[in-house]
Amino acid sequence: MNWAVVTEMVLIETRSLCKTYQMGKVVVHALRDVSFQVEQSEFVVILGPSGSGKTTLLNLIGGMDIPTSGKIIFGGNEMTTKTEELVEHRRNNIGFIFQFLNLLPTLTAVENVELALELTGALTEDGKRDFSKKAIHQRALELMERVGLGDRVNHFPAELSGGEQQRVSIARALAKDPPLIVGDEPTGSLDFKTGVEVLKELLRLRKEEGRSVLLVTHNREIAKIADTVIELSDGRVREIKEGERRTPDELRW
Repeated sequence: MNWAVVTEMVLIETRSLCKTYQMGKVVVHALRDVSFQVEQSEFVVILGPSGSGKTTLLNLIGGMDIPTSGKIIFGGNEMTTKTEELVEHRRNNIGFIFQFLNLLPTLTAVENVELALELTGALTEDGKRDFSKKAIHQRALELMERVGLGDRVNHFPAELSGGEQQRVSIARALAKDPPLIVGDEPTGSLDFKTGVEVLKELLRLRKEEGRSVLLVTHNREIAKIADTVIELSDGRVREIKEGERRTPDELRW
């Protein structure tokens, strides 16, 4: 399913989502009866302490794991548990931003973005995918410009600041033009100033490009920028509330 064909106002819906793990003789309930919705072009923060189920939930929505029970509806279609279809879901619908970046140190910034494009091709104006080296390189350059790194394309990760590296990872997440950007503590390893800049970029993606953003954090201050806050505790939804929609410049942590 491609971004162009996602027409439902509700992009994601989870229904009574549960996930359990068998740890020897002990059954661990990572998620218990989790239900919520994420609309298109909505900035949602999943808030909770370590062990609350945040990353497990993100992995299920991203198609990296399957639920024990319950359903995930994405763009009006129920997500399957078939491996090949989950791979397609991850490739076409989800842009991942990780706390620890996962940039390849032997590739330049633009080459890290190109690597993601080699899997999906560069989206053309008519909605097709162009896998030519020229199209992929041009698209990667455009994405680097978009995140403000047009003058750093040929630098290796070690030659970039932490914030610049995270912006490369954002460009990489955008490479496939996904409807949903998911971030797993994307500011967790950054200093305050750099973290604010990353949050500004994520908000820009929502406001200017209409992306939905689903951000996991334990930081209540960061949750203040959200449209909606989903708070987890012990694998359950403790509260769903409207966010304060503050700007990143208003935050302090």
